[in-house]
Amino acid sequence: MAEIATTLSGMDRRLLDFPLEDLLRQLAVPVLMVFNRPQKLNSDFATLSAVYEIDAVAAMIFFECLGFSVSAQAAVARVRPSVVRLAEVTLAENAVYWYQTTRNKTFLRLTTSSPQPVESRSDAIEFRTPTRCQVSAELIAGSVQSINIKAANWRPQPIQAMLHCELCGFDRQRGDADASKAHRAFHARWEKLYEPAPTPSLVVLSEPGQGMVFVQSTSDFWLHRHMYERALEFKREMRFDSTQWERPVRNVREQLREGVLFTRPDGSIDGAAAFRMPAQNGGEDAAWELDWIWIRPGARRQGLLSARWPVFLSRYGEFRISRPWSNAMATYVAAQGRAHQQNGLPIQPL
Repeated sequence: MAEIATTLSGMDRRLLDFPLEDLLRQLAVPVLMVFNRPQKLNSDFATLSAVYEIDAVAAMIFFECLGFSVSAQAAVARVRPSVVRLAEVTLAENAVYWYQTTRNKTFLRLTTSSPQPVESRSDAIEFRTPTRCQVSAELIAGSVQSINIKAANWRPQPIQAMLHCELCGFDRQRGDADASKAHRAFHARWEKLYEPAPTPSLVVLSEPGQGMVFVQSTSDFWLHRHMYERALEFKREMRFDSTQWERPVRNVREQLREGVLFTRPDGSIDGAAAFRMPAQNGGEDAAWELDWIWIRPGARRQGLLSARWPVFLSRYGEFRISRPWSNAMATYVAAQGRAHQQNGLPIQPL
């Protein structure tokens, strides 16, 4: 920490007026407690404050953007080669990666955490820093409310139009290559679930006349992946905390769980359901439990569940139904469920 303080104050002595450790925490830079490894287990040791090198360089970049006479060029040149190879980066690593592109072209807006009423009288202060940054501050009732800092070479950027995909609902900015790439990936996943293509392999596996493929512990990996993807969508739609189907891992299967894929004659998947045998029900009175059902919106209210319900009763016996229930599930159980399944109705559905 002392080395960082010496480097920064050597560039701009105004930074001596600020407690560096507190300032770094305000910038969300993780400050660590480190110590020399003791030679013996019970030895005493003294701790020191420290930060990772990449975080220290990012802090230098931020001080430079604020208008201090700080140059992060040498530090960035030293650490950037290790960042270029990364596919996923932190905010600090991202700042280092784009430093040369954005240097002297940044715009920062800082706002207070305790704003004054807007009807109060406002004043403005404007000045330039030694690094040619233009600073404008808004004061209300003598208290600074916001500060705008424009770098020497900053130029206003044209506002790009927002694009909205009517099918998957993804919003992105026109001309944003990363957002376009993310949209393509999101749309492909959406299309796989909500507008599924025929899967010839499922036609072969589907039970004759039933439109169902049963996924057991020994089933192929790709069938478990189909189950997991729909369990994940069920979790998102119901806003649950966990996914009720284990992420497919080769050679790892749950013994007391069985999935059902709802298929069409061409092999496309309309939905899925999962049954499990709770661990405490391992005795003679063991009973299956319907854990969840997810049907894509375009196939709902078309009798898919009603057509398969007798098969469920035949295969899983007098199964129970896990709660909580959605409005649609509560309505269905009230109309079609067995007496023990309806136990507790009316309920407060989600």
